[in-house]
Amino acid sequence: MTRDITTRLALFMTGDGYQPPEVRRIALNMDQVERYGPPPNPAKVTDSRASGYIARYGASSWELDALNPDTLDQLIGAEIASLRDLDAWQDDYAAQEAARSVLTAASRRWPEVAGFLNGGAA
Repeated sequence: MTRDITTRLALFMTGDGYQPPEVRRIALNMDQVERYGPPPNPAKVTDSRASGYIARYGASSWELDALNPDTLDQLIGAEIASLRDLDAWQDDYAAQEAARSVLTAASRRWPEVAGFLNGGAA
């Protein structure tokens, strides 16, 4: 699936200066299969890539959606956290909270705000 998504992005996203995004597999890899033990399925022998898959991983395959949703959420959250600039994130969050505070104050005094916006007519 990782390779397929990478190929599709390259197909549809073209143009001058275009740099394809990096597609990272964050789940489901063999370490996670061993750690979380999702139920196995038979490998799809009708797939043209089956012989290479079976040679590398064996006759079983595992579905991403077999992982507990909380586990999947933790794996995604950890990957995002590893990529973000925490200082910039905190600065943006503080700015967002300041703007929210202004909007909350304005909403509590909406008749006055609306009157001001209408040129002083309430």
